[in-house]
Amino acid sequence: MHTFEPAFPSANACLSRLQMKSKGLAAICRNIRIIPNAGISTARICLRGRAVSMEISPSFWDGLSEDDRTFVLAHEAFHVALGHINRGKGYPQQVMNVAADAVTNDWLLHELDLKTSPQLQSQMVTMDSVGLESGSALSMEHVMSLLQFTACTEALRGSIWARAAQPSAWNMSCRSCSSPPARRP
Repeated sequence: MHTFEPAFPSANACLSRLQMKSKGLAAICRNIRIIPNAGISTARICLRGRAVSMEISPSFWDGLSEDDRTFVLAHEAFHVALGHINRGKGYPQQVMNVAADAVTNDWLLHELDLKTSPQLQSQMVTMDSVGLESGSALSMEHVMSLLQFTACTEALRGSIWARAAQPSAWNMSCRSCSSPPARRP
């Protein structure tokens, strides 16, 4: 069994809890090196060459409940499982991050039924928080297209769109928004 860096000894208990919900996500966590990084605010997946690691802010981790810690491990493992780190080419990084998080959090909350604190949920990007229907099982690419189309449409109407990020960080070109992407049934 994988043991985590000394900064995260409680991660092993969370991994055992995750194992009961998803053996696949737990297996991914067992094969990822978890590294403390005080220079980030939450957690992230990093790809260096072919090695995948998970970086977690110790102060963020220390402020989480057991349920929230389990959710964070599952969240980052889900990004790895769906290859989010290698997808999203041609989209601004912020759009890709918001779409990947909305898809990931929606699946973990509604399909895997992982529990989190109201405090963590209030900070999450979800399908609802970006104006899309929860449980819609959309791909990250589809959500990215919908987010860009919505942002461009609202920008053309003169409104400010800031559901999940600052509009200036999106760096979008509305010329590419000629028609909305088709929605899945």
